[in-house]
Amino acid sequence: MSWRLSQRFGNGCVGRTKETVITFLAVAFAIVTGLGVVKNLGSSVWDPGSSSTEQSGVGRRLAVGFDFSATPETAVVALEQGCGPCIASMPFYRRLSAELAKKGLPLLALFPRNAEQGDFYLQSNGVGFAAVRQAVFGNAGIEGTPTLMIVDRRGVIRRVWLGLLTRRQEREVLNSFAKM
Repeated sequence: MSWRLSQRFGNGCVGRTKETVITFLAVAFAIVTGLGVVKNLGSSVWDPGSSSTEQSGVGRRLAVGFDFSATPETAVVALEQGCGPCIASMPFYRRLSAELAKKGLPLLALFPRNAEQGDFYLQSNGVGFAAVRQAVFGNAGIEGTPTLMIVDRRGVIRRVWLGLLTRRQEREVLNSFAKM
């Protein structure tokens, strides 16, 4: 019986086993590599609200065609249409907009594409921004969306929060403007 099996399967079985093992290893490697890429992408886009100097951009001048000198501070939000955390942040941005309006401070929105489409997107979500600008996020030091920044009158970034904020971080943002 064993002679028949070896005759029937012979070296072909060994070759197929090697091919199967190699294919399995290649698929496993692709899956592990893909998961690593997704994890790295998620860390910059879905990071739950990193804050302050933990993020790059603090101390850097933000040049986006907006006059920051008119007020002591400006809240700047970088968004992208279709971004899940951006949509989930809209209730907080409505609240932030109302609080800043009471203090006479502007809320500026930045989009990587068309500013007019961004303005329509914000209006359809019921959020009032003083201005909407198009910006090249990489040039502005923006690592992902949503990003919320506090910018001083010289256009220098003073604080940064990246991602969907926790309730504690929302209070931190609101308290940052409480001194005004």
